[in-house]
Amino acid sequence: MQSLFVPAQDIVISSPPPAPANTSSIYLPSTDFPSHTPLKIIKVNFHYFIHDEVGNPMSFTETTGCNPQDTVNNGYTNAHELIDQVNDQLSHNVHLNLPCNNNIPVLPTNLRFEIYTDPDKPEDKGIYFHRFNDVFTNGKPNLNSKFWYQYYQWNPNTTKQLFTVHGEKVIDLFFLESTNKEDGGGVASGNPTATSAAVNVADIFELASGKVEYKLLRQATNAATIIHEVSHILSLQHVFPNDDCDDTPMSTPAQGGCYKDSTCNLFTNNVMDYCGGYRGFSSCQIAKINQFVEENFPAYVKCFYDTAQTIIIHAGENITWDGIKHLNGDLIIEPGGKLTINGNLFMPSNAQIIVHVKGTLVLHHCVINKSCDEAWKGISIGRWYDVKKKKQYTGKVIFQDGSKLENALQKITYWRMKTAK
Repeated sequence: MQSLFVPAQDIVISSPPPAPANTSSIYLPSTDFPSHTPLKIIKVNFHYFIHDEVGNPMSFTETTGCNPQDTVNNGYTNAHELIDQVNDQLSHNVHLNLPCNNNIPVLPTNLRFEIYTDPDKPEDKGIYFHRFNDVFTNGKPNLNSKFWYQYYQWNPNTTKQLFTVHGEKVIDLFFLESTNKEDGGGVASGNPTATSAAVNVADIFELASGKVEYKLLRQATNAATIIHEVSHILSLQHVFPNDDCDDTPMSTPAQGGCYKDSTCNLFTNNVMDYCGGYRGFSSCQIAKINQFVEENFPAYVKCFYDTAQTIIIHAGENITWDGIKHLNGDLIIEPGGKLTINGNLFMPSNAQIIVHVKGTLVLHHCVINKSCDEAWKGISIGRWYDVKKKKQYTGKVIFQDGSKLENALQKITYWRMKTAK
């Protein structure tokens, strides 16, 4: 394991294998139908390792900032400010500087973070504090302390095992003040089963609770570090030396993970490099994350139903979905619309699929199942009776190659439409 306090570096422990390059492209967000790539919310918990050793690096507490006299900032406010920064960066993907003169589209990440709390415990804030009074000596890690010895030099696998509150339901974010006053670093650990999904961050909290200009800068950097580390858990590798993405710049560890192309005199600004201020995701990286989340759907990904995220296939649209997809709302196919699904579809609790008269849903080698603990409603098909022609019309649902519905309250129901439009 590399030193934790090497500036602007991170470590990946038991990272999941990268998504195969030949299949991840089907998980690219559609620029024509962006709503067809559902939002994914990552559930996290915050943990602060704190102590009261004057003269040594300090951290946030339940009631104060790094300076004990600072009663404006505390661990709770810092955690929520960091989440806001993370989500702001994730909602504003930026154009990549390299390769020079590239035309890589700026696609939405469709990722957000949320602090998870136990719905049955109102006192649970999802933010926790752990005290050790011998962590540092004269500004350096005290390797003889219980903290460093027992927890294996800040290994996230160990901190996850010992301090997690909600286990595999969340990605735990562990924070310790860095002894390096110029920069911090991070460590990521994760696997598809999410049993050890955690991030350890060593950072300069004194700046994050200091003057306003330093605070904003530091929080933005902290947020970028969190995004970088969690992206490792979501399958991304560093852009150096090779991350299996053709649209990311290649640098080498010898370059410090921050590559400058003399042709256009620009540094990399990719989320998976080591340059400061990195925020950009390439198309390939977004596709890899989408593939990893959809194919594994770890427990730390929120499963929820939101009518505002209903997907509508409109009249005249002939859409095909490939791969696996987890929806957050209903699916409606309007008259004259057609949707073909090549792959499995997962529906949240209470969600339904509505197929209007003259609407068509084709299921090809597709299983539609629940994505949450409770069943989904099923498929509701519209019917309309033409009195003049004495003929009944219905929406069409076509099952092909073993397609089926599972864990639905009622697999197929019909409803009468007043008109065919």
